[in-house]
Amino acid sequence: MEKYLTLFIEESKENLQKLNDEILKVEQDPEDIDTMNEIFRVAHTLKGMSGTMGFPNMEELTHRMENILELFRSEQLKVNSDTIDMLFECLDTLSDMVDNIIEGEGDFRNDSLMDKLDKIAEGNVEKEKDVSKKAEDEVAATEVLDQYELSVAQRAKGMDYNTYKIDITIASSCLIKSARAYMIIKRLEENGEIIKSIPSIEEIEDEEFDYDIELFYVSKLDTEEVENLIDKISEIEKVSVEQIKVKDKPKNVKTDNKKKNKGKKKPKKKNEKQVSDKVKINQSIRVSLDKLDNFMNLVSELVIHRTRIEDISSAYKINDLNETLEQVNRITTNLQDLVLQMRMVPIDTVFNRFPRMVRDVSNQLGKKVELIIKGQETELDRTVITELGDPMVHLIRNAIDHGIETEEERIADGKDPAGTVKMIAYQEGNKGIIKIEDDGKGIDPDKIKEKCIEKNIDVEGLDDDQIVRMIFNQGFSTNDEVTNISGRGVGMDVVKRKISNLGGNIDVKSEVGNGSTFTIELPLTLSIIKSILVCVDNENFAIPLEFIEKIIDVKEEDIKMSYNDEVYMYNNEAVPVIRLNEKLDIDEDDTKEKVMVILKVGQRKYALMVDKIEGEKEIVIKDLGNSLKGAGYYIGATILGDGNVTLILDVPKLTT
Repeated sequence: MEKYLTLFIEESKENLQKLNDEILKVEQDPEDIDTMNEIFRVAHTLKGMSGTMGFPNMEELTHRMENILELFRSEQLKVNSDTIDMLFECLDTLSDMVDNIIEGEGDFRNDSLMDKLDKIAEGNVEKEKDVSKKAEDEVAATEVLDQYELSVAQRAKGMDYNTYKIDITIASSCLIKSARAYMIIKRLEENGEIIKSIPSIEEIEDEEFDYDIELFYVSKLDTEEVENLIDKISEIEKVSVEQIKVKDKPKNVKTDNKKKNKGKKKPKKKNEKQVSDKVKINQSIRVSLDKLDNFMNLVSELVIHRTRIEDISSAYKINDLNETLEQVNRITTNLQDLVLQMRMVPIDTVFNRFPRMVRDVSNQLGKKVELIIKGQETELDRTVITELGDPMVHLIRNAIDHGIETEEERIADGKDPAGTVKMIAYQEGNKGIIKIEDDGKGIDPDKIKEKCIEKNIDVEGLDDDQIVRMIFNQGFSTNDEVTNISGRGVGMDVVKRKISNLGGNIDVKSEVGNGSTFTIELPLTLSIIKSILVCVDNENFAIPLEFIEKIIDVKEEDIKMSYNDEVYMYNNEAVPVIRLNEKLDIDEDDTKEKVMVILKVGQRKYALMVDKIEGEKEIVIKDLGNSLKGAGYYIGATILGDGNVTLILDVPKLTT
């Protein structure tokens, strides 16, 4: 079974995430039968997969979990926070088992958890026995009727009909059993309807039964009247009539049906439906990430050599090469777009973990928090998505712990008792934007200023927005109490570093009493980007085009001094000046003519001074390797058409 192991792991993770999502829905609406059935189906699939692959502990735990789900479905066990916590504990354990399988250690046994599940199941079985003793004359409908027959009985109850289970034994001396049974059925159907017969009506007509008949019957007659109807027929040895307990049809089922009917559209023609179904089949396949990365590398090499051919054609003015080169350009551009699309993954793969996390953290802190997610279909590069999880966890946990107030505090401030955290994602140009918003108490700049003074950090001349951004400094925390949620000062600086390593930027806006908004800007891809090549003292560097707002020729006298810092007036705004040669410790060119590159990082602008601009290039980002990783102000390197290696500047790091 080894060749199926990868598929098993992938599908197990998908099924566990599906269970997480559906159990959260059931907690919000315990009467949602459709969701409960979906949970049962997914759990059953997971159990079958585990058994097939030879993981008995995983199979057994899922089976015990199914027992609890069956109690939910049969309404023998109520959905509450304790039972939901138990199910989530099962999912966490199953997730740990999958991780163990990935590590090659196989699944493990959790006897304590299985015992808890057994006690819950056994306790409710005993409870059900007690109930049945108090109502011995009633039989639960779900034990004897299938879904269709039960729905008939439920509709009949709504019209004031009773449902009965009738056991009849025909005398052994009877010569024609089928005729006697026909008389019973005819007499009963004059006053009601038979919804089920054991044996079936066909078997009774063909006399393929012994002397016992079991009927399920709906009528407005009471128990005694039903017995009298059958007693009047001769050659009947025994009659037993029991009323069946039928529960009302769940309200949400009616609502769903109304919704379905309300939005019902004209059905497609049969042929049209068959064609559309065929189109949807086998339209996607699973591809190894290693193969996808290898494909990306090959396309990247092709882009590098295409640039080299363009330089040769331009240098030697080979006209015959131009037409072919245009075709190569078109093909490589299409290939490049295709491979980038293949690497794009919906951000939902990151977002889908947070509804469960918000529930657990808010319960732990005793706060009411509603999570709103928008734009989960937004796509980013797989590499970005893979690294995005941890920073998002920090931001969400901080929003609940630091931002959202307690229920009492919110009521006192005239707010809704339940706080709101929003996760919003969308694309803007060649960037992906993610916003984390909360409607809590916001970040108090005065409190941060006090902490800065305690740590001997100079904040003189900084406005409130700049002071609030101090939370991204290493080891900085405004929380006086250290908890297992936050307060150790190891969160926001890690977030900023992670986002910066991805070639992105994070900014914060906060208003005291009205909450905070963290905005993350990320490149859609980390592989092939457009850039501007700049030169400082004959050294070339690449700047990602997404950070560049404008390029301006300037002279030294255009630069002014303000509060001992150099600024450049751009659109009536004093923009801080960054001299690239000073940042990178390179000798300055004596030329008086300079070029100012206006950079936009988040909502802030900077003026980067360089010697000259070499032009725009499409470049392939190459990793610097472990030995140079994190060194200086660089996110990577690229190979130009002439074969020279050029470093790519890390703009967010350069501007801090």
